[in-house]
Amino acid sequence: EGVEAPPAAAKTPTAPITIDLEELRALSARQLKTIIFTAGLSSKGLMEKSELVERAAEAKAVLDARPKFPDAELYKELDVVLFARETCPYCVYAKDGLQSRGLLPDGWDDEGLLDVERSREAAQEFQGLGGEGVPMFYSRKTGKTVSGWNQAAETVDWITDQLR
Repeated sequence: EGVEAPPAAAKTPTAPITIDLEELRALSARQLKTIIFTAGLSSKGLMEKSELVERAAEAKAVLDARPKFPDAELYKELDVVLFARETCPYCVYAKDGLQSRGLLPDGWDDEGLLDVERSREAAQEFQGLGGEGVPMFYSRKTGKTVSGWNQAAETVDWITDQLR
């Protein structure tokens, strides 16, 4: 006896994703395969560049549909505060990295960013947490801290993993 398949889930309408095929055609076969692999698709059996371009366009659609920074949600859940100094280059990198992920607004005035030079309260809290150097991340949820900034990291997972 056969089992009846459940009805397909209704899809919510989404804005069409535009893929620049000319941009893809300008890439090398290796670059196209990297895009395809990153999206979790296969390039096996694709011999012609036109086939790679077509599959890379599918891969770009898959990648563009993914949330940009899924790691940001856990960062928010952990209620993380960044202790920093406006004159510290690594603090500026950290602030900019967090802003690019939508975790901090522009500028230095935010409850998620405490400048230990400009605010006596921030400096006292920082010292009370055992802070010795900035940038330092502190989770109000777990009470854990992480110091430093990994400018090469593409996500903030390295922070959230240590703050859990």
